[in-house]
Amino acid sequence: MGLMYGVWIPANDPPMARHRPEWNRGWREYVCPSIPAAREAILRSRAEYVSRIPHLDILFVPSADDGGCWCADCVPWSETYLGLVRQQWEIARRYHPNVRVMLSNQALTHDENLVLCDRLRELEDTAWIAGVAFAPGSNEVFRHARLTEEWSSFDRPDFGDEVLSVKTFRRNLPASIDLYLYPDITHSLRCQYPIWEIDPLVGHAYHRDPVFFRPTHFHRVYGLTAPFADGSFPYSEGMYDNLNQIVWLELGNDPQKAPHQIVYDYWRWYVGDAAAPFAAAATDSLEESWRSDFLTTTEIDRAARNTFELCQHLPRNRERGNWRADILRLRVLTDEWLRERIDQAEGIEKRIVTQLKEVDSDTDAQSLKRALHHAAEIARGGIAEMGSEPHDPEIPHLAQRVGAEGLDIPAIERIGEVVGNLRWITRTLDDAIASIEIESMRRARIDVIDYERGTVYIDCGHPRRDPLGGPRLNGRTFITLDTEDLDVRSSQISFAMTYADDEPLSYRLTGLDRTREYCIHVTYYLPPYLRRWCQSGEQRLEAGGIPLHGPLRLQSDRPTHHEFPLPKEAYPTDETVLRFIPTGESRAAMVSEIWLRER
Repeated sequence: MGLMYGVWIPANDPPMARHRPEWNRGWREYVCPSIPAAREAILRSRAEYVSRIPHLDILFVPSADDGGCWCADCVPWSETYLGLVRQQWEIARRYHPNVRVMLSNQALTHDENLVLCDRLRELEDTAWIAGVAFAPGSNEVFRHARLTEEWSSFDRPDFGDEVLSVKTFRRNLPASIDLYLYPDITHSLRCQYPIWEIDPLVGHAYHRDPVFFRPTHFHRVYGLTAPFADGSFPYSEGMYDNLNQIVWLELGNDPQKAPHQIVYDYWRWYVGDAAAPFAAAATDSLEESWRSDFLTTTEIDRAARNTFELCQHLPRNRERGNWRADILRLRVLTDEWLRERIDQAEGIEKRIVTQLKEVDSDTDAQSLKRALHHAAEIARGGIAEMGSEPHDPEIPHLAQRVGAEGLDIPAIERIGEVVGNLRWITRTLDDAIASIEIESMRRARIDVIDYERGTVYIDCGHPRRDPLGGPRLNGRTFITLDTEDLDVRSSQISFAMTYADDEPLSYRLTGLDRTREYCIHVTYYLPPYLRRWCQSGEQRLEAGGIPLHGPLRLQSDRPTHHEFPLPKEAYPTDETVLRFIPTGESRAAMVSEIWLRER
């Protein structure tokens, strides 16, 4: 049939039984191949592994994710990586004479990509290399994804030499080596092609691996990238991205086929002619709903109507085990449930704000303490009232059905934990009461009533409250996915960030009055999953070139709030530019919220 058999294996992770702690030089759990004993263990384990495989055509060894080492002896990693892979191929061909290697550029910086291409050009014989996968997880691919998503041209002049698009990568790669796209079609966030417009609360609830449908998006990505590649093999982790798989693979067969036709044909095959139009319409709505304002979009209601009709028109002989139809309907129901929970939490928060506004700001400490305690009890009662289980019995019913087919839906449990700002309100008020300081209690009351107060407020990283090209001049959007146990505001789960070769994260604040004095307030938070990438997590802040704070280590236990006076010389006109700059060994700078307030 022309099929080939391949294995994926990281470059430098011998079995744990052979792992020695002293072989690790700081890059996750992987060993440093520049240490002779560690390299020997890697190669010995490869020989044992490939010798037991009856047939092997492709040995896919990614540059990272998993694998990699960026210690002083291994940098540039692309050079160390290529030599290590060559040794593993030489071992593999003892047992499989026709085996070839697939390389990748995952986690390689701009310079490392160029080094990889340079070293490949220096090879006299490249026949042992099946190709290079233009892969998710590299700093450059992230930039490329931004371009793919927002602009029609890859080589956008604004970004200069720092952008190495698939087009440029193909130009640098020797002609004798094939370039393959290795697109991540399985993740919605913190990935090669994230949903930039997604509401942070939605992203937080569903995480990276939800049931999601992106036919028009991946149709566009394919059209922009495939002309510069020799083929592709998409990265997928399972059933929940099944439609994305079909879209990409069908485009490989017919690049001119319209996405809506692919979707319709997909559903016609799995739910029949009568139900297919409803399933296709629901798919369109669910793709659009996460690119819209989640709380106001009508697409979820439209999808609900269409999936109801899908169920009515589904042939009886296609009901049993039809997990594709089930996950389509389930995504609609969980979207509805999430929106209901957000609405309910906001209603409870409004009751709390109304109660606190009735309290005189100059009231005595005991009266203020009683008012804060009462407000905290409203929040606690609201959380209990909301519960954590879906009220619609169809949700657990469908979850059980798809679970029987092998697909877990963790979003159901996470949605059940969404309570808006209520936990933050409870924590803020409880902490203020415990402090026994009237100023702390007054500040907590004001924060709960209107935490956005000020001349300027920016919810950093929120697609509709911090648009790139607005106050934010550069940087990437991130959503914190691991704050389930933190009592944080919804505005603190998104942040803007620059990384590695990026320019410092910058915001332009306008409309300042030279006759007035201001303070800059910021919320910092470095999620634990990012600390290993960011190294020290230290950064500094300047405004108009004037330092506001020196090296400051960001915390990972919870968001922290900081206030800095804005010197007059930082705004000689009616504007200033804030720049968040990595310091020391840090590879990133980030911020969750920014306020400009009058002093």
